[in-house]
Formats: sequence, structure tokens, C-alpha cells
Amino acid sequence: MKELLIRFEDSIELALKKFTDTSSNTLIVVNNNDSYLGTISNGDVRKEILKTKKLTRKIKYVFNKNSTYYYINNYHEEEISKSFLDNNFDIIPILNNKKKVIKVIKLLDFLKKKAKTNKDKIKKIDKSLKEINVVIMAGGLGTRMAPFTEILPKPLIPIQGKPVINRIIENFNEYGLKNLWLTINFKGQLLKSYLNETKYKKNIKYFEEKKRLGTVGALKFIKKKLSKFFILTNCDTIIKTDYSKVVTFHKKNNFDITIISTLKDFDIPYGVCKIDAKNNFINLEEKPNIKMLVNSGMYIMKKDIIDFIPSCKFDMNDLLLKLKTSKKKIGVYSVSSDSWIDVGNWEEYHKAINSFKD
Repeated sequence: MKELLIRFEDSIELALKKFTDTSSNTLIVVNNNDSYLGTISNGDVRKEILKTKKLTRKIKYVFNKNSTYYYINNYHEEEISKSFLDNNFDIIPILNNKKKVIKVIKLLDFLKKKAKTNKDKIKKIDKSLKEINVVIMAGGLGTRMAPFTEILPKPLIPIQGKPVINRIIENFNEYGLKNLWLTINFKGQLLKSYLNETKYKKNIKYFEEKKRLGTVGALKFIKKKLSKFFILTNCDTIIKTDYSKVVTFHKKNNFDITIISTLKDFDIPYGVCKIDAKNNFINLEEKPNIKMLVNSGMYIMKKDIIDFIPSCKFDMNDLLLKLKTSKKKIGVYSVSSDSWIDVGNWEEYHKAINSFKD
């Protein structure tokens, strides 16, 4: 932890060295008594160098005095998670009542902790989940997975010898989510024939789209048969998380729909120009790494929301826009990137194969 601390009288040259030594983009600024004052980022330092051309400039003239911190006896995991996601932090300091830094929560460590599953621990199945329907949208063409999907539907793509649809169903079953609906269209009979030969067949109902209805259009035709709220997911999405927590989050906040999202890192392989409102150059950030909250393709929805879907082809993006315009409550529940396995394209498919190596 001490390696992330820097005194306010130190130079920005020392800060640059610490950024390199610690691989952190943020340092915690303290006074001579080691009391917390704020933070300084790699970006703050580089801006100052571009502005003054002086490496001897002291930290006290550059650091952020309004950065986020928490006291040891007054913070919750949900608050930490929200702070990381909303503010693009990579560390958050935890203080005692004398404002001394006693702990530093790192983004990477925090996400690993959230994603970690104890294989020796028996999962406790929330009985209320047994009544919830899961709707798997399996009617798409799967064009990004050609040429495989020219022969078989995307849900039958194998991952370590087992079709992705099996992986999806098994994942839900682990949490007691066994009441499944599949909406099918493209090569739907092949998928149905396969599943009818598996142990899952008694828990699966089908809606066959006579014509393609988009990502949510089929919901209009099965509304009466669905639970009060239900999980909707793509057929190429596997999320390893505690679904009882997701459902509790959705119900507690009384959201009409909750988007399950994940934080993803993207490396920009170029120098990025920062400009002001008048297109004046501010600084150049070399090959930055950015974090973005992305839609995983899984949702929890109230059944009543289906009333906003017309009886024709309709996609989730259109539904979300319609709900937002109608001032419906849309929530976002975040899971770590390690929890999300995507099989939507060949690059992600190869990553998924590695995820299931026994």
C-alpha cells in the first residue's frame, strides 16, 4: 500500500517513477503526517508537464482535492462498485477516523474478488428463483459465426465438446432457474430436435417465429405464459453470477427492466488528442486504456413491459428507447468481465473455449 502514497511536497518527477513502478494510474497524496489529502492521476501529471515543462513542479499544485474516499467503518461493497463504474477510478483509499490511509482497494482486485467462486462451497439456491421464467432468444441468423451457422444454428456451436445452449441451460439450472422458453426461427427445428433428446426437454417450452421478430418481438406472443418478471437473454451469452442477488437488486429498486452489464477494457493503439470546445489542443494521451460499461445481452424484465412491444419485428434497443421516453425505470446491474462469457463472434468464441478448459 505504501508504494501508492506520495507526499504533497514531492515532485511530479517522483510521481512518474511511482506510476511506472506500481503500474497504477493513480497515487494517493498525503501530508507530512501521512494524513490523506487527495489523489493524483497519470493524466494530471502529464497535463502539468505539457503546461509547465517542469518535472520539479510539486504535487501540491497539481493533485485532485475532491477525489473519492471512504471511512473504514462506513462503506459498503455496493458503494465501492458504483464508484469504480461511475468514475473510472482504478484505486479507492479507505481511511480511519484520523484520515490516515489504512487500506487501498484496487479495481482489478475488487473485480477479481467479485468474480471469484468458491468451488468447494455449495451454492444456495434461492427458492423464489424456481418460479422465474428464463427466455432465451435463439432465432437469430448468427451471421458473425459463419460458416458454422450455415450448417447449424448458433446455440449448437460446441464449447469444449458441449453445445453453447447446454452451457447456458446448465448455468441457469445451478441456481434453480429451470423454467425455460426458447424463441426459435432460423434452423429452429434442428435446435428443437437436439434439445428433445436431452434431459432438459421437460423444462423447455418453445415459441416458433413464423417470420423473424427481432430480439424482443416474440415476447408479445408468450406474455400470458410468463412469470411476473423474467430473465431475457441472448443465446450466445453466459453469465456466471449469483442470480438471487441480481433478482434482489431488480426487485428492491423496483426497476421495470434491469440491464446486466460488465466493465470492459479497451486499448486504444494510437495517441489520442484531447481538445476543448473550440478545437484547441489540450494534450496528447499516448495509447490510453479506457473502461466502458457494456451491455451483456441479458436482462430482467417486468412482464407488464411487454405491453410496449408491438406485434411485429422489434429490437431491444427500440424497447429501451421507448421505455426511457415513457419514463420507465431502467436499472443497470454490473458484473465483472470475468463473469461474462460471450460467444457472439469468433474472437470471443476462442476466449470462451479457454474459459471452459477443465
